[in-house]
Amino acid sequence: MNAPVRREWTLLASVEAGPWCAIDRADGCAAEDWYQSAYDHPDGTALRVVSPDGTTHSLCVVVAGGACEVALSATTRGYLGANACAAWDADPVAWWRTSSDGRYLLRVAGEAASRAGHGSPLHRAVVRAACDCARLALPTWEARYPDDARPRTAIETAERWVRGEATLDDVRAASAAAYAAACAAAYAAAYASAATAYAAACAASAASAAAYAATCTAYARASTLAQCADLARGRVALPEVLTALVGGVR
Repeated sequence: MNAPVRREWTLLASVEAGPWCAIDRADGCAAEDWYQSAYDHPDGTALRVVSPDGTTHSLCVVVAGGACEVALSATTRGYLGANACAAWDADPVAWWRTSSDGRYLLRVAGEAASRAGHGSPLHRAVVRAACDCARLALPTWEARYPDDARPRTAIETAERWVRGEATLDDVRAASAAAYAAACAAAYAAAYASAATAYAAACAASAASAAAYAATCTAYARASTLAQCADLARGRVALPEVLTALVGGVR
């Protein structure tokens, strides 16, 4: 009689989104048995259970002393596409650190902001990142329309909202004005500004609006999208994103 096949699972922990390191190994254990050993890690620690063939079995994050599964919505996964989803599923820390497309980072961060709630620190960080991205388009707009300050006003109003210095009515008015400028000129820079302000106005739309701002910025050139990715990483902390994307505690 053949001996039963013993599977070796590795639990990798990325403490506060730092480098991955194996924190335990053993034979013959189900993947779910590993989460208990991770409870002493700080909230925001990413956990990845890797099967013997090197594939990721599941992705979790430590929240309130428990290991919770991380899941992206079907809408966000559809936006990212198969390649980006595969990279996220295999190693979200590496994906976040190396992605050169700011649209994707803002989309994931925007979904997390929507779950964290309107006006949450994460929501404000995502809006601030979207503002940084939209600002990349202002020189192009202002060179062509030097007397039209509506896109700049929309960005600045959203930034003031982040600091608690503007109301949602202020943001909505500035966003509407920027959209009016965009419609009149059919110019992507103004759309980026309007989308940024809209992201501030409604957390539920933060994912799509923030990503749209990056898309519109300077016509979404690859170099600009890479700048947007760096700006997103500089403003938004991955542990906060992962924490907001968790499901039920195991």
